[in-house]
Amino acid sequence: MANITTNIILLIILLFLHHTHTTLSLPLLPITYTNQTKVYIVHVLHPDGPTELLTHDDREKWYLSFLPNATLDSGEPRMVHTYSVAMSGFAARLTTNEVRLMESIPGFLFAHVDKPFHLRTTHTPTLLGLNQYNSLWEKSSQGEGIIIGVLDSGITPDHPSFADPGLPPPPLKWRGR
Repeated sequence: MANITTNIILLIILLFLHHTHTTLSLPLLPITYTNQTKVYIVHVLHPDGPTELLTHDDREKWYLSFLPNATLDSGEPRMVHTYSVAMSGFAARLTTNEVRLMESIPGFLFAHVDKPFHLRTTHTPTLLGLNQYNSLWEKSSQGEGIIIGVLDSGITPDHPSFADPGLPPPPLKWRGR
């Protein structure tokens, strides 16, 4: 009896949905393709031998040895950029599966997807909570002897750092020089 009642209720619901032109839908899950290429930054060990004697071509051959081939099916080169000063490695167009296979090659260290990062501030000490009187900055000789990398992204005239709220207008005789 319970089976018949359940079937009747389901039939009524289906008829109701059919007559009201309502459809049931399930949320779609994102589709990911395993053969979709992304640019990866690949870190590898320095090749064997005296690295200062290696030419750019020697390094590129070493880096290419980690790739399944030099070009994609489209004919586009896989290698995007090579690195040799701050790190040993390269940027290349790869699939997730190709990176997994690369992990077993001797000399491979790690790889990560290349993604852009945007500068967040032009006032780094303030962002980091550093002040000259009462902070770790003062106790650490204000960074003396520390090497700091500089990211020069150029000038963006509409950046908030160039805003002039609260400043008076320029003098009438000023001609922009």
